[in-house]
Amino acid sequence: MSNLEKNTILQLSTGHLSELTVEVLDAEKLDMSVFTRDEGFVVYAGHYDPENDKPWPEEFPKDLKNCMRFAAVNGIEWLMFDVDGEQVDQLPYYEDGKTPSQGSIGEKHDLQVEKVIFKETETDVIFQEVVDFDPLTDMFLRVAETPVLADGDFDAPEGCWIGIGDAAVRLHPAPDGLSVSVYRNGHENGECLSSVFVDNEDLQAKPDEDGPEM
Repeated sequence: MSNLEKNTILQLSTGHLSELTVEVLDAEKLDMSVFTRDEGFVVYAGHYDPENDKPWPEEFPKDLKNCMRFAAVNGIEWLMFDVDGEQVDQLPYYEDGKTPSQGSIGEKHDLQVEKVIFKETETDVIFQEVVDFDPLTDMFLRVAETPVLADGDFDAPEGCWIGIGDAAVRLHPAPDGLSVSVYRNGHENGECLSSVFVDNEDLQAKPDEDGPEM
């Protein structure tokens, strides 16, 4: 059998796009292939590539560009925007279709929500609220691979994140003890669901106590 050509695809919530961009995609007014579906759109993440003489159009929607760059940098070829798709913590999200959150990338690099010109006509100027990733090089959009660990003993002197099912657990050492916080997996910048602090004194073994067998 000959080798099968495989493509990677990332499903994203259409909430990562503003209402203005959704309207443009739905009307197929962009100079690129857009596959429309009842639930959203499919676009090729690598359609524009400045390093190979395929520069981004000056008036290309910033929110869509953020998503396409994010996918391409992380080795993903296609983006499927779906009304029931995943909300990715790294990317800005339009809860109301108009004003985005910063996303964890925007928060980390202090990128604020700003108004940019989306479209100009003879009688009107339409503005779009965006978090512009343009100042960031590709390396800042890359997501580090998370190793999958089997059950065992590990040292993490500087703390760590551990994903267990739907939970993301943060273990963070402090001078006087250990902090353990639990978040929804994939929403580590969101609300902390539960936390506990263990004092160093409680971590010290008592003279007459034996630790559990490991």
